[in-house]
Amino acid sequence: MGFGDASGKAEAKEKGRWSHRLGNYDDSEPFKFGGMGMSLCGVCHLDSKKHSKKLWVLHQQTQFCTFCQKSGSKHSEKLWEMHKLAAEKGRYCPDHHKEEKLYPLTVGFAKTGIARVCTLNADSPYDKELIPIIMSCTECSLYLSGTEEDYADILDGMCLNCFMDVTEQNY
Repeated sequence: MGFGDASGKAEAKEKGRWSHRLGNYDDSEPFKFGGMGMSLCGVCHLDSKKHSKKLWVLHQQTQFCTFCQKSGSKHSEKLWEMHKLAAEKGRYCPDHHKEEKLYPLTVGFAKTGIARVCTLNADSPYDKELIPIIMSCTECSLYLSGTEEDYADILDGMCLNCFMDVTEQNY
């Protein structure tokens, strides 16, 4: 559909697009305002040039985080990598020296997390053990709360107490 294509102009007008005035328009590309090469992300509404290629792909796909079961669009690139690393480390069982399967686990009223399923040398149904996978603080090695896991990229993997100590804040 070019400038001289009358049927293309009518089709573009019917769809409510202004591409008939700007030249060719391709539905497979991100929506470009004003034909100036500015494509907006549907998730965070920023220009594609302000994203790394990895984050742009992450925002365009509907992936779910293995660690927290949230969509990829709710993660920064750093948080996605931190959650991915925590899930990969948690899969490895030091007792059996192999990677085990992961299953979702909800304890009480807490949010759903993941657990490693270790096979024990016992009779069924007691031959499986669920071991929750939880992120730990990079400074003090205590386990992070759900909120601290959600903001691990901002807190740099630390718990709130260590973060306040490092940044010299009081509470």
